[in-house]
Amino acid sequence: MKVLIKPALKQGLGSGHLRRAVELLPQLGSDSAILVADNTLAVGDTVEMLLRPLGVDPEQIAIREHYDPDEIWDIILLDQRETSVADLNCYSARSLVVALDEGGEARDYLPYLIDCLPGSAKTTANVSTIFCLDLPEQKRDAISFPFGKVLISFGGEDPMNLSRTLIDVLLRDKLFTPADLTLVEGPFFKPQTWPEGVTILYRPGNLKQRLGEYDLIFTSYGLTCYEALASGAPVILFNPSRYHRRLTRLARIPEIGVRRVRRRKLKRLLEDRDLFESVRQRALPDREHLDREHLDREHLDREHTDREHLDRDLFESVRQRALPDREHLDREHTPLASILAALAV
Repeated sequence: MKVLIKPALKQGLGSGHLRRAVELLPQLGSDSAILVADNTLAVGDTVEMLLRPLGVDPEQIAIREHYDPDEIWDIILLDQRETSVADLNCYSARSLVVALDEGGEARDYLPYLIDCLPGSAKTTANVSTIFCLDLPEQKRDAISFPFGKVLISFGGEDPMNLSRTLIDVLLRDKLFTPADLTLVEGPFFKPQTWPEGVTILYRPGNLKQRLGEYDLIFTSYGLTCYEALASGAPVILFNPSRYHRRLTRLARIPEIGVRRVRRRKLKRLLEDRDLFESVRQRALPDREHLDREHLDREHLDREHTDREHLDRDLFESVRQRALPDREHLDREHTPLASILAALAV
């Protein structure tokens, strides 16, 4: 299988898209690669400065710094939040394009769409399941209340400096002591000094496997939120935008505002154990209910005739691709890797 992954690498979008690409790449075979064109995330336009902060050796993974329109890929996987129609046309010329959690103008024209995170987009995805994320195992069977050990994690960049805003409120209102708090300082944070006594995790490796160690996790809507819920830890979301807050409310996850902490609401939430118990029960389906039947031919084959298409011949060729039956899905890999393997046949 030959897959080119194009993650979002723009300032303000964090490093989660790149992290997902790095974790997925080893499951896709030695011919696959990550495209790092259009990078504005790292200071300095070099692969070294982009990957080293994530603890990734650029010599150990396949990287393409520029897109070659003449190179043919089984799949080009777009994980960049928003894709333009012009870019979709470019990538679709010789390869099958698959997108993850696409929220841009290209969503209505994609030949194949996977939604890992619950969202408000009107266009139905081919596959929509939280289990396309590589979630950690549950480590907590019960909530520790009142909360004592607290983790604050706002991604690899935190462009709105939510970490500082939240820590100042938690300490000023005496909701927690510095010793209660652990802060994840991401690889692309702006330099700053944190309050004395707060534990700092600097560029922690495989953070999702440690989330279950904490009584409460503050983060924003996105990958870390669902990794925390999967681990069994309660979460409170503090969001960088109204877009994130809208998704938070659709998912019915406790939240305390956009960029500015709603302090009274925060205090109420910290006293409401029953609320967090209910969130644990509804936010994620039971792992045993991850039904591989949903990855069968019926769900892998998109019905294209209900859309207007930029290139009908391209989409017609996608429709005619022979997709394997469910037994060809590789159960040793994540559902996302299995879907890509099926599509690449």
